[in-house]
Formats: sequence, structure tokens, C-alpha cells
Amino acid sequence: MPRPKGYTRAVAARRATAENAAACLAEAKTILPITRLRITQTMQRTGLTAILQPALDELAAIERAIQQAQALIVNLGEQQK
Repeated sequence: MPRPKGYTRAVAARRATAENAAACLAEAKTILPITRLRITQTMQRTGLTAILQPALDELAAIERAIQQAQALIVNLGEQQK
């Protein structure tokens, strides 16, 4: 199958970079719920809520940042088409 017009090694490299970034973000998105569970369980078992609640808040901020980054990668992919 022939490559689309304008397809170059630079385009392929950018696409590969975006796909790798998306894979890294997906992995992080998979790990975060487990981390959230561990922190929540520790809070319940030890009563260290004052110390650990900020960590949960930071996890929520990280999850939002991951979602935004994934959306940016999707938008980049659509712009290259």
C-alpha cells in the first residue's frame, strides 16, 4: 500500500513519539487507581488522614493532567491526518 502524500520520516518519527507518549500515559492511568486504593486503605487503617488527604488530592490533579495530555495527543494525531 502506498504511503499518503506528504508522508516523510519526520512525520513517522512524530507519530511514533506521540504513540509512545500515549502508551506511557495509559500505563500511568492504570497505576493511579491502585495507588489511590493503597492511600485510602492506609488512611482508614491508621487514621493518618491529615497527612494522606493531600496526597489523594494530588493524585486527582495528576489524573486530570493525564487526561488533558491524552486529549492533546489525540488532537495532534487528528491534525496530522
